[in-house]
Amino acid sequence: MENDNFKVFKSLQKYMKAVRCWPREEENFSSMFIIKAMFPIIVFSTPILLGMAGHLYKSISVSLMSDFSEKYWSNAINDLFFLLDYIMFTICGMIFFNYVKKLQDIMQEFARHKYGIPKNFEKLNTKLDKMTNMIYYYTTLAPCCFLPFWCIWEKNCLSKKDSEGRVIQGYVKGLTCPAWFPFDSESIPWRLPIFISNVITWIYYGPNLSCPIIIVYGFVKLTVDRLEHLADILKDIDFLDMNQELTQKKFRLCMKYYSEIILLWKDVNNVIGLVFAPTQNGTMALILGLLEYGIIVHEQLTIHVYDIPWYEMNTTVRNDYKLFHALVQKTLQLKIEPNNRLNMVYYSMVMKGAYSLMMYLTNF
Repeated sequence: MENDNFKVFKSLQKYMKAVRCWPREEENFSSMFIIKAMFPIIVFSTPILLGMAGHLYKSISVSLMSDFSEKYWSNAINDLFFLLDYIMFTICGMIFFNYVKKLQDIMQEFARHKYGIPKNFEKLNTKLDKMTNMIYYYTTLAPCCFLPFWCIWEKNCLSKKDSEGRVIQGYVKGLTCPAWFPFDSESIPWRLPIFISNVITWIYYGPNLSCPIIIVYGFVKLTVDRLEHLADILKDIDFLDMNQELTQKKFRLCMKYYSEIILLWKDVNNVIGLVFAPTQNGTMALILGLLEYGIIVHEQLTIHVYDIPWYEMNTTVRNDYKLFHALVQKTLQLKIEPNNRLNMVYYSMVMKGAYSLMMYLTNF
């Protein structure tokens, strides 16, 4: 097993190369690279966005024809938010797709340096900081806004039928969202390109959505299968056999097999921190932002305390003011668990969570 290659990402690399998404060479982190990375998905997402805009137009026109019926206007407003949310999801998806590719470049760059700090560590660290914040906000905010609409997509598409069960003129069947076009959607020359563009759009989203699955498969499933296979091999070895030479050969093969498993886990240790770096960096950015805002508000309070006419107070109140003045001069501190309370309660909580995950994987 080669340490320089991340075997847990072989499936992902193969898939991304198949769809021509894998970077062939190190590219500069520039606006031109972002535009070039976004261009394919913009092209293939445009027909779907136009169809959703047509769907919104159709809803508004029906509302106007129905004498401002509350039901139809409510549907039109829902369609508007649906369209805006899909646009946001598309934009976030394009940004996420671009940053994931650069993150994988950096992971490979780190893998080339096995000892000490790389010479270009600062450059790579700066690029990583630029990428991971946007990934964090995409992975936390966009799905929260998009999933509710995802759940009603099929219902919306199926509801666009007339009394005889036929799809209303202009609506395209087989898409993941309701889309209306001002032409006969049942015509094959029109429907097929739209359907293909929708499929290609999700092919571009595929590598990003499949990352967690590949990580779990590479980090857990692959290793567990190898350990179980090794245990079966050891059970079949008869250490009391008279042919000790054959037994020794089999046992050495088992030792070599186990050493490969150890090397795999070393690759896991080298990669796992970078895999979850977006969450770490995003959390740090959130904490620092809150801390900076708190310090600004705290400074405003400090100014008010300094402006209090303490020299006109009586002795008792002045002594209390001195205590309050000393407290205000201390800066605010904001810490992330477990930096502030490493106690048995926190330890028990972590152990319970780890035990639950372990039991789930054991019974999976």
